[in-house]
Amino acid sequence: MQPSNRSVEVRFTVDADYMEELKQALGVRTATEVAQEALTILKWAIEERQRGKQILSADSNGTDLHRLVTPRLQRVGGAAR
Repeated sequence: MQPSNRSVEVRFTVDADYMEELKQALGVRTATEVAQEALTILKWAIEERQRGKQILSADSNGTDLHRLVTPRLQRVGGAAR
C-alpha cells in the first residue's frame, strides 16, 4: 500500500496516568507518538494474521509462549485460526 498525503485525525479519551506510563515506557514525549507506535504494531499484526500467522511473545530462550488474542484481530484473514 502506497502512503498517501491524506491524513485522518482520531480522537479518543485515555486515562492520563495510563498515557504517561506508556510515554515513559516508550521514551516519547507525546500521545501522538504513542498512537503512531501502536498503529505500527497493529498494522504489523494484521499483516501477519493475513499471512496465516499467530502473534506470539516468548522469553529470551524462545519458551514461555503467550499468544495475543483479540476478537477483531482473530477475524483477520489467513489460514491459521
